[in-house]
Amino acid sequence: MAEKAGIKLDDGKPDAEKLTQQLTATQGKARQSAVELAVYRAATKHSADADALLDSRGFLKQVDDLDPDADDFATKVGDAIKAAVESNPKLKTAPAPPARSGTEMSGRGEGARKPTNLADAVAARMRGN
Repeated sequence: MAEKAGIKLDDGKPDAEKLTQQLTATQGKARQSAVELAVYRAATKHSADADALLDSRGFLKQVDDLDPDADDFATKVGDAIKAAVESNPKLKTAPAPPARSGTEMSGRGEGARKPTNLADAVAARMRGN
């Protein structure tokens, strides 16, 4: 039956200890993914940098005991993010730069020069201007 489910058995018999380890590892990865997804979803609401939060050991300790299957999981993650940002401003996202105001200052600001004498007019014509 295990072979039909796609599980390869080396010696023909399932090893309960090995299967338990695989199950525990898979559950740990699923929990970690659920926490990371919740952090990414809630980070923008609290002006937080999700990547910085997930790199913070202090923050990860705060969310380590949370149960992703609990009804209030998202709320608790949001509260943990808010507390982390308040205690460490480096976890905040950088504010957007202000909109540009004023005029564009990249050009010379003068129009095309008109020749003032016949020699300048001929020279400009010869240059192709």
